[in-house]
Amino acid sequence: MTQNKRALKLTSFSLLLSLFCIRPGALGQNYTPIGLVLITLAGAVFLIRNEARIRPTDELKGDIFGTIVLWSIFVAYESVVIVLSGRGSVQFFINDVVIAFVVICVYGSFLANGENNQVFFRQFSTLIGCMGISCGITFVLFRLVSPESIHLFDISIKGYEGSGVTAGDTGRVYFPFSMLYQQFAQGLPRFCSFFTEAGIFQAMACFGFAYESLTRRSRWVRFGQAIAIVTSLSSMGLVLLAISMGAIYAFRRRFKPASISVAVAACVIALLLAFYTPMVGLADKAITRGGTITDRTQASQAGLNRALVNPLGDGFGSDLTNHNSGITLIASLGAWGFLGVILQAVLLSGVRRHFTLSQIAKVIVCLPLLLTALFSEPIAGLGMLYALVMVWIPEHSNLSAPRKGVIGPQNRPAFQTT
Repeated sequence: MTQNKRALKLTSFSLLLSLFCIRPGALGQNYTPIGLVLITLAGAVFLIRNEARIRPTDELKGDIFGTIVLWSIFVAYESVVIVLSGRGSVQFFINDVVIAFVVICVYGSFLANGENNQVFFRQFSTLIGCMGISCGITFVLFRLVSPESIHLFDISIKGYEGSGVTAGDTGRVYFPFSMLYQQFAQGLPRFCSFFTEAGIFQAMACFGFAYESLTRRSRWVRFGQAIAIVTSLSSMGLVLLAISMGAIYAFRRRFKPASISVAVAACVIALLLAFYTPMVGLADKAITRGGTITDRTQASQAGLNRALVNPLGDGFGSDLTNHNSGITLIASLGAWGFLGVILQAVLLSGVRRHFTLSQIAKVIVCLPLLLTALFSEPIAGLGMLYALVMVWIPEHSNLSAPRKGVIGPQNRPAFQTT
């Protein structure tokens, strides 16, 4: 491995770990300022030591430019709404804008090059796979030994200190390196692995699963990501895994009628799993933990009702006193307005200017993030997501048909490095 290659991987991994200090990373609840400093330092080192003068890849320039434009329109729109309504939280809005600005500038500069982008997201995908394998091991150990005997340490997470549904479980780290979200009465552990919610962990695992399936296709990494989805004990995770697998299958066969039928069947299976899976299905949740369903449905209905009265929105942060007001992207309609929510949905969807094979693959990879934001978790507008939606699936990734093995050198792109 050349020195430049090692430096690239080290810089990429530094940026990856720093991203977990930004919400919805668990450390982002307490250490966002530290995360911003680390991200800025890593970005500065990359720019200063960029001896190869790595330039942006042509297709990625337009893609990331589209992300910047969409975010800029969102910020401009919400700024006007806050001024006109007088009900938004200016401080809360500025904090979010500063975080997003730093993330977009640093990660946009780094990920605009195809090779950098590939290294970063392979590392991200591998890390999620490792987290999943760790959670699988811990899940088994919970059934064999006393959980306290494998307890390593605790991480304090603001907002999860011993109250609510998690009852103080969130932040407890167990051997080998699995972070607990909550423990069910039946003794089953539910993991979030260094994200704030188990439902967010499954979204990241589904994102990684789709990325891995459309690029190098490492079996053990995908196995780890599948374990991550299962051990998150999220009904949404089972739905998204089935939908992602159906979409990938149909995409590889260019959406022929037979493949579309398979994708539709996958969606039907996903809905059945969402309702009837023991313990994590909606049918069981309605009986044992009905609040997780009613909180989302009521907040989404309230947000829609507010937006119908005031389509522009009441202003960013105008509903901070209501804990569940932004629990889904639909629930954020009341504060952000229809245009604000549409802009965030387009950002998360991965849809940009070009309608290419690579772009369609990107949309499939981003689909778990979009659906999770719309119906399940408050991840829209958070700093980490602005980096993740810069993912790129190059045309050389053998997207046309499934086959065994890793992408060979003959398929690698001629990245612009001079």
